[in-house]
Amino acid sequence: MPDKPPLLSICMIVRDEAERIAACLARHKDLADEIVVVDTGSTDDTASIASRCGAAVSSFEWRDDFAAARNFSLTAASGTWLLILDPDEWIEPGDFGRLRRLCDETVPSVAFSMTTRNYSNDSSLIDWIADHDPPAPARDYFGYYPSNKVRLFPSRRDIEFEGEIHEIVETALVRLSIPMRFLDVAVHHLHERPDSPERSAARRERYLRLSRKKSERLPNDPKALHEHGMIAFECEQFAEAADILRRAAALAPDSEDIAVLSAAAGIRLGDFQGVKKRLESRRKRFARSPRLHAILGEAYQGLGDLARAEKSYVHALQIKPDYHHVLILLGNLLMATERETDALAYLERAIRLDPLNEIAFTNAGMILAALGQYGQASQYLRMATRIDPGVWIPHFYLGQIAQAQGRFDEAREDFCEALKIDPENPRVKEALDALG
Repeated sequence: MPDKPPLLSICMIVRDEAERIAACLARHKDLADEIVVVDTGSTDDTASIASRCGAAVSSFEWRDDFAAARNFSLTAASGTWLLILDPDEWIEPGDFGRLRRLCDETVPSVAFSMTTRNYSNDSSLIDWIADHDPPAPARDYFGYYPSNKVRLFPSRRDIEFEGEIHEIVETALVRLSIPMRFLDVAVHHLHERPDSPERSAARRERYLRLSRKKSERLPNDPKALHEHGMIAFECEQFAEAADILRRAAALAPDSEDIAVLSAAAGIRLGDFQGVKKRLESRRKRFARSPRLHAILGEAYQGLGDLARAEKSYVHALQIKPDYHHVLILLGNLLMATERETDALAYLERAIRLDPLNEIAFTNAGMILAALGQYGQASQYLRMATRIDPGVWIPHFYLGQIAQAQGRFDEAREDFCEALKIDPENPRVKEALDALG
């Protein structure tokens, strides 16, 4: 009898991952019978490290096509089931047994979608969820945003990835009538790479180039246009994002994700009237979407209609009480309308959800200073300077507090710190001049 094939193979494509490939492979050695690593052109020791760690390593010449590289990795695997991971992703050991039992007990005629937890401290992200008990590798993060895609499926020649970027197997599964189920096992992802600014910029530009190529090839595919719009948005190409996303919205008018991102691009461009018009026309369709109410509130605020902005923010929080970004938006709006006590309550709720948000700490400190609560105000403002040392405002208000308490030397030090950050700031210059 022929040998029984391995139960589970992990397939990953890599490039310049020498710093973390060993840890990733060690972390999953008890999960998979085989780990396939396909190197797409590393200039470091990624391939040799992976080989020493016991992975089945092969090379693939990069051709601006993530799907092609993924499919090459599938052909190199010998397992009955294939699990797709990247070197900055992992599955917690507590889920290993469940995953292997599933593969052992399930006929390989179904695929499984899994949720990825993309860890980030950017609580302004639209779908960000606070998490104060993350797994150990993500202990420096206070939240994540989720995304779902098929990652576990049977090894078959006709199941292939499609798409130059944001490659997926779902299209092939639908074509082959292979059912897809949800598997409640999280894939954890450290979203923010410790790259140099130059490398990060080059990677974003590469992704944008590939997304343009994909949307040109599939001009009537709302998913391809949505992906293009997302990457253009991340690259701060807001005009390009807005144009592409308007096309996507016309093709998929029931997509909340596209409507949200399209509106967000419009807000970045200052097109408050256009965003207001589009979202008001869709308010019934997306009545239970906290994201749409939040962005509509931003449009109202941009137009100076603060009463309607407040109403939209409150509506968003009624649907999603822990919507961190809206807590800050509403706190700032109430602060601007001199309702300091109410503003402080929302900002402190935001701080409890994300204790690394400089804006929440700075604005809460400013309110407390205005209320004469200098001790707590100073604590919040000092925390803001530690979170982001490159912001002048908390230093300025710390100087004002010190000045109000007669600590003039300390006030001068704080004002000077603010001036180092923003050397031409007239408010800081005036405050220093007043000290003499």
